[in-house]
This record gives sequence, structure tokens and C-alpha cells, in this order.
Amino acid sequence: MLRSALLVTIFLGATTSFAKTPSLWLSWTTPADRGCLSQETVLEEARRLRGGFEVAANAALADVSVTVKVVEPKPDSPRWVAEVDTVSSRSSGHRRLEADSCQHASEVLVVVLSLALDDPEEAVAGVMAVPPPVAIPEPAPPMSTVEFTAAPIATLHAGLWPRVQFAAGAALGVKWKRLRLELGATSAVPQPGVAGEFVELSTPVLGELGLCFIALEGRVELEGCLGFAAARLEGRRLLNNPTNQIGVAPWAAVWLGGNVRVRLWRIIWARLGGNVGGAVIAPRLLFNDSIVYQVPVVTGRLSLGFEVRF
Repeated sequence: MLRSALLVTIFLGATTSFAKTPSLWLSWTTPADRGCLSQETVLEEARRLRGGFEVAANAALADVSVTVKVVEPKPDSPRWVAEVDTVSSRSSGHRRLEADSCQHASEVLVVVLSLALDDPEEAVAGVMAVPPPVAIPEPAPPMSTVEFTAAPIATLHAGLWPRVQFAAGAALGVKWKRLRLELGATSAVPQPGVAGEFVELSTPVLGELGLCFIALEGRVELEGCLGFAAARLEGRRLLNNPTNQIGVAPWAAVWLGGNVRVRLWRIIWARLGGNVGGAVIAPRLLFNDSIVYQVPVVTGRLSLGFEVRF
């Protein structure tokens, strides 16, 4: 409203005033449901902009009568058109006004009404095609920032040991744009009696490093990952003997996988992931030169956890 008032005021300049409180009769015709101001709103805004005036019951009783008809844009012209006719005892005039919307035209016409009470001829003579409002560019999106994550996780590892192995641990990650680098470590529950009647197999620590590309961002995130995993595998005899150890061996694998993350509340996310790996080091656990357990080449893992982002 203020912007439109300023535009028209610049066009019109200073005006004179009636000695008495003027009266106005207004005929206001606009399309329905197209964002136009109502006649009541226009009169109220004009009174607030100019000051007091009376609304006459008909044109014959008014100091100034104004007829306004606003027409919708036509296919060959995208702008709204307002025809303004002003009549008073001193002068009369007509002007065609153009604007980018019915609301914008209505706002300018409020100023026209205010000025018409002082000088109808000057009011319509000064109204030309109104330029559209200056478009305010949207602020540029903020630069991508680094985001850190911390997550407790639980995993099921298949293929490393004869039975599915349960493990628990944590992961720390850093995200930049669509890339995420994550470092995790888990410790597995020992599996007794799986490679012999008195043998226990365990993975005290399994570490992983993964690089992920985030394909879908939002409340739900999807990412594909390439990673490397390494662990220290142990086999122990459960009999009471001085060493109580069958073998210790390193294990390493390269894996492909992915994760699905769902935001639960603000910085809290749930995560579900899985991967399939191929061992680059697939050792054998030995006891007295006999193979106790040959680690498979192909392994898989399913993980579930909750994540905090900061």
C-alpha cells in the first residue's frame, strides 16, 4: 500500500483542499475472487490516507463522484485495466490505469480517490500505467556447512563366523554437501562351540571406514557407500590350560552398501543400513597346525541405530 501511494504521489505532486469536509460518491466494479479490494476497504483506506470525508448517498449529492471499473487481463495483454471517471462541479476527467494485479490496481486507486477530493482533474490526469512492484530477489541459500553425526549402532554380521554374530558399537561421521565420511567400531558377542566342541570364536573389535554419496536428502535420506573393514579375530579353547588360545589373526574386507536415514525429531535420526563385503584377508585359525576355522571370503552385515547430528 505505501509503495503504491508513493508512486502516485510522485506523479501528482501537491494538491489543494476543500474549505469544508468534501463528500464522495463511488461506483466500484471489480471481478469477484481475484484479489481486488472491496469498496468498503477502498473507502476506509482512502479515509485513513487523506483524512475525513463523507460518503454521499448518490452522485447528485456528492462534491466528487468517481466511477471505477476494473477489467481482467486479456490473452493479448497480461495487465489489469482500470477505467476511472471523475466528475465534480469544477471539472471532470477520465483515465485508463494499468497494473500487474487487481490488488495493485486497487491500492493505487485508493490514492486516486484521496486526491480526487481535492482536484478531480489533476487526479485522473496524473494516473498513468503503473509499473509493477520491484521484485525483491529471494535470499541465496546458505553455503553448505559441515555437519557431524554420532550414533550408537547394533549389527548382525553374517558370514564372518559360522553363526550370525551380534555386535554393538558406535559410529562418528562428518557430512559435507552430498558426501559423508563415517568411522565406526563394534565389538561382537563371542560364539562358543561353533568351530569345535570346546572352541570359542570372537571379534573383540571390528572397525570400519565408509565414504557415502547421499542420493536423496530431506526428512528421509538415501545413500550409497563404499567402505573398508578390519578386525582382529580370535579363537580360544575353553579347556583349562596354560595358554587357552588357538589362534589370533587379522581380517580385512572391502564392502559396498547403503543406508536409509529417517528424521524422528529435530537432530534425532533413525538409521538402517546393510552391506556386502569381499575379504581381502581371509585367515585360518590354527591349533597344532590344524585348521580350526577358515574365514569365508564373502560376508554381509545389517545395522540398526539412532543418530544425533550437530
